[in-house]
Formats: sequence, structure tokens, C-alpha cells
Amino acid sequence: MINKIICSITHPGIIKKRLLLIVATLVILAVATVMGYIMWNKNNVLSVASGEFNANLPFEYTNPKLNVDPTRTFSYAVDYDPRKLEGFDILKGYSNAIGVYTEPSLSIKAGDAFINYQEGSFIIKPFSNGVKAYDTVNKETVSLSSPGKWGFSDEYFIVQKLDPKTGKLLEKPLVTRFTVQKTVAKPVVSFSIDDSGVGHFLWKPVANASKYYIIAMKEGALGTRILGTTTKTEWTTAEQDTILQRQLSRDTVTTQNILFKNFNYSEDDLRDTKNTVLAVKQRITKNTYGVIAATNDGTSAFTAIEGDKIEKRLPYTTAYNAVKELKANVSNVKTFDEIPIQLPITMADSSTVLRAIVLDVNNLKKGQIIRADKDDNGKISNRQTFATCIVPYVVEGTMLKGEYRIEKFDEQTYRSEVQRIANRNKEAQIKTGETDTYTYSTEKKDLSKLHISRTAPSVPYKISATNSLTEYLAANMIEGNQYIDVSNQLSDSNGIAVYDAADEANAQNPYILGLKSLNYMADQKILEVSYKVSSKEDRTKEQKAIANEVDRVIDSIISKGMNDEQKTKAINDYITKTATYDYDALDSIHLGLTDSFKHAWTPSGILLDKKAVCGGYAVAFKALADKAGLTAVYVRGLANGGPHAWNKVKVNGVWRVIDVTWNDSAKEPNKYYLLTDKQASVTRTQDNSFIIDVLVDKYAAN
Repeated sequence: MINKIICSITHPGIIKKRLLLIVATLVILAVATVMGYIMWNKNNVLSVASGEFNANLPFEYTNPKLNVDPTRTFSYAVDYDPRKLEGFDILKGYSNAIGVYTEPSLSIKAGDAFINYQEGSFIIKPFSNGVKAYDTVNKETVSLSSPGKWGFSDEYFIVQKLDPKTGKLLEKPLVTRFTVQKTVAKPVVSFSIDDSGVGHFLWKPVANASKYYIIAMKEGALGTRILGTTTKTEWTTAEQDTILQRQLSRDTVTTQNILFKNFNYSEDDLRDTKNTVLAVKQRITKNTYGVIAATNDGTSAFTAIEGDKIEKRLPYTTAYNAVKELKANVSNVKTFDEIPIQLPITMADSSTVLRAIVLDVNNLKKGQIIRADKDDNGKISNRQTFATCIVPYVVEGTMLKGEYRIEKFDEQTYRSEVQRIANRNKEAQIKTGETDTYTYSTEKKDLSKLHISRTAPSVPYKISATNSLTEYLAANMIEGNQYIDVSNQLSDSNGIAVYDAADEANAQNPYILGLKSLNYMADQKILEVSYKVSSKEDRTKEQKAIANEVDRVIDSIISKGMNDEQKTKAINDYITKTATYDYDALDSIHLGLTDSFKHAWTPSGILLDKKAVCGGYAVAFKALADKAGLTAVYVRGLANGGPHAWNKVKVNGVWRVIDVTWNDSAKEPNKYYLLTDKQASVTRTQDNSFIIDVLVDKYAAN
């Protein structure tokens, strides 16, 4: 099952309240791409052949085993003794040789799998005691899966990493997928983060469910915790956060999301050179979060979301060492001009990010501060009282708040001075930008009277795809087909989900012009797509206009003999010199008027209207790069806490990060040009939704 976090796309900067929506959708049924590539015959009938796309996948897939007996034991014979291999660690077991996972990305280890080695074979079976967790709220131990039965997940992937005969590392690990039928339906879960940095788990009701468990599982079932229990269909990260709840009524909030804190020592703690010894004691675990439904008949499968996709988005506390280095402590700020523009914040995954300071100009207060001298005997003298201007602030995208107490201020002008600083902060922030979200669902419909596309249309635009399912979907989406039959493109072997392929298709194909929603009807194997440009006439007209402008621009800026770097620079410079950032489109997000600025999120914004938000910049770069013969991708993620879009481009055979939106800056032009992932990570965190999960690592900019 693919569990994805699809985020709205925003460029960090303008200081105002806004919803930072990050939709994480759990796909109920895992579906897969055919191992092969698409060939088009004269009648546009889709056929499949092995080769091109199969070579992209980093694994070899064996025949799947569907709906197995939940008590089944698997045996894999090998000609080597794993205990005698170099680097064998008894504490890690046989994980270097073989493993069991619950996601097509092979990133989440199965919590109920027991692996042993006996007389020339690996034996894989479910835990005899099942998966248990302690409910800290209700003070009881809860069984989350039946003893001796598979079912903590509804699909599993057995991965053989070593050659069964030689024990040497396989170039492509062998993967066997198996599924287990569950009597209790798995919840359809989404995860979002609101504008206060609070995480929300939401799901649709499960029939006959009496309650739901919100689960945190460390690698392996022994680390499973129940974070909360509810009879509702929503749970927030603030509900059982006792420290946060105590602080909410105060003027200062110092921490939030403590249940999701995944470190002993933060990146900020390790900034102090005196604390280098702490790095040795650092502990960051690989967590998984999700929801389980409980009924009288048992429990559902676990709806797993990778922990780092949640933890890196949840603010935890102020990064105090970094604040100290910046001299941005409250005690350091004596004048209005000393109020900082941003504060370093420690996220739940231990990383440090910069977040904007939002001044509450409507709730300024006057206070007092008392100063006095104290001698060696403790005698107080020269006691003086000073008036202060109390300026409340909140850190953007968090619940973290505090107050600056300004001693040097004018009674007549302090309000205008605070407004001046608030405006200064707003202007100093890098351009902020857009939202490009779409939703997922699994609603069944009567399809008897609807037109369903069962073939891949021939389209006049380049299709970017890493697999046959993505290519098939991209062709249909460019054509604007609403109902798409994917039955001929699915394989039970690799479990790559329809939504995973659809996300890639939308991200990497500029001529789709944006989606509103996806609805997958698993029983019928039909994907329903809702488009931002729904009219066929309007869509065709806009696509042609974009294509004509792409041709014109590339003919004017790209010359024969240019290398990849020269082409990249030419496209970057063209966009930054001819386009402007669309602040009206930005404001439309908060006013709910984005339909009035549709071009701001498509190539039309930059190429035709000459203005857009960051998503428009990035998708225009992708369209131009494709035409220029560059290998480039559109990337989503978070930048300084806000959802954002940028690109990666392959130059001299290696991937590099380029952010054309941020390069369009008078103060720091081209600062974000051809960076490595490490360099870019100072300001951003990449999401995995731009490409199918199993291939994300191939796009690393090292």
C-alpha cells in the first residue's frame, strides 16, 4: 500500500496566516504497473513488452502469492550460511540478507514478520504472539493482530537481497509480493498539517468499528505504541500533548508535537562544539504512523505512513543554540529594529529550519521592567522601573509564541513602529507562493453510462514516465479523459499503486495542466480524474498556445552545440528576466479565489502571462527543459516550512537542484542554481510524490 503525502506548493516568505495543507492519502488496495514498456500499434491499442521500463526498476519481481492463508510459513533455500558472512550482526538478525516489508517502496519493515535461519533455509512466518501495544491513555495492553497470523498489513513484500547460491549482493534484489484477506476493512486515512503546525489524522468510518487506535511503530513490532484512542474519525497531534495543553493559555508556547519527537539530541543541540560527545549518543529511529480500526470481529490492517514524511513537517521547539548565535533571544532584543525576521526551529525529526516571525500588531501591550543594583551582602539599591512595549509574536506555521519587551520606544509612535517592523519582515521574506493540491478517494460509482478510456491516446506532446502505468495515465490525462481503465496496465507482482503512478504523471507532464481530484474504483479498476481545465476546447487551446511559445522560446535561447549547463542557464535566465512573481495569485489562496488565477499554476503563467507562483515557475522550467533536450524533473516539498515547488536537472551526468522562483530575486539572483541536495536542504525538504517511490533515490543530487 502506498501512503503518500501530497503537499500544496508554496514558496516561503510572506508573513500572513494561511493553511499549509499537506494531504497524505492512504491507498486502500495496492496496484501495480506492468513490468514492461508501452508500445503503440496503429489502432492505439495498448500492448506490453518487457525491457525499457523494467530496466528502470531497482528490483526483480517474482510471481506474487495472493490471498494466502494467514498462518502460512514461507521457506527460501540458500546455499550459504548467513551467520558466516562478513559483517553479520546477531542483533540485526538476517536483515542484510532477507527482509519483509509492507510497502511497494520497500521502506517500511513488517511489524509482524519473524525471520529465522534453519538448515540451509530462511523461514519466514508471522509472530506467534501477534503484535501487541500498550495503550498509555487507557492503561492496557492491546492486541493489534491475531497470534500466529499475518494481518498487521494486508500486503507484504519478501525481499531477497543476496544471491541464494553465492551469498553475494544482488544487483537487483528479488521481491515476492503476497497478500492476506482481512475481514475488517482498512481505514482510508489522510494526514494534514494546519497553519499552526498541528498534524491531523483523518479517515472515513469503517463499518462496525467501535474505536480507532492511532499507532506509532518503531522498526519491528516490539516498539509499537498507541498514541491515542478515539471513537471519532479524526485525531490531532495536539490532543494528548500534555505540555502543549498546559501552555496554550499562557503568553509563551515553547514546544508542540512532543509525541512525534524522534531524537535524543537535535541538530541544534549538536551545533555546540562542546557537545560533540552527544553525537555518539544520538538516537533517531525509523518510525511508522497510522490508524487501526477495532471491531468485535477483530482489527483492521495497519494504515502505515512513513515516519520521516510526518516528523520532518511537524515543528517541535525553538532551536535555541542557533537563536543564540543569531543574537535573536528575547533578552537580546532591546529595540524594534532588533526584532528578527525569522527564528530557527527544531522539527520533530531533529532538523533545523527557518520560520518567519509574525508580529501581532493588534495586541500590543505596555508593561514594566524593574532594575536594581545588588551588592555582595544582597542589599538592593538604585531600584528603577522602566516602561516596556510588549510585542507578541508567533512563529509562522507553528503554535510557538512569545513576547518581545522593547525598552526603548516612543509613547506616541510605538504602534506605527511595530507596524513598520511587521512590514519590514514581510518585504524581507522571499516570495511565497501557491497551492496545487488534489484529493484522493475510493468512492464507487455506476459506470454503465459513462465513457471509459481503455486505450492510450496518441498525443502530440512529450510524455515523461518511468514506467508503463505512468505513461498510460499521462497520455490519458493530457487528452483529458475523465474515466481511465487501468486493468491492462496492472501487475500483481510489484504493487506500485495507481495513485503513485498518477502523482508522477501529473508532476512530470506540464501539458496535463493540473488536477483537482483522483478517485480509484479498485473493484472496476477505473481511475476517475477531475481536471482544473475541464473543457476540452479550453484545454486544447491552452496546450497549443503553450507548445507554440515553448518552441519560440527554445528557438531563441538555445543554439546548436550548447551543453547541458549552458542550456540550463539559458532557460533559468530567460524565466527570471521575463517573468514576475504573481502576488495576487498568492493572495487568492487565502481568499479562496484560486480559480481566478488558474494560469499561475501552469506553464501558461510564466510562458504566456509572464507571471506565476512557484508551481508555475517550476512547471514552465520543466516544459522548456523537455523541449531543449534536457533531463529534468518537477519536484515538490517544503521550503522554510511552506509547501513549495522547484526542479532537478541532470548536468554532466549528475542531478542538481535548481529553484527558478528563488533565483528570480533582485537581492540574491541565481543563489539556488545547480545545488546538491545537501546544499538545498538548508532551506527545503523534498517530498517523494514527484516520482514513483521505488525510484526516488535515483534522483539524488549528490
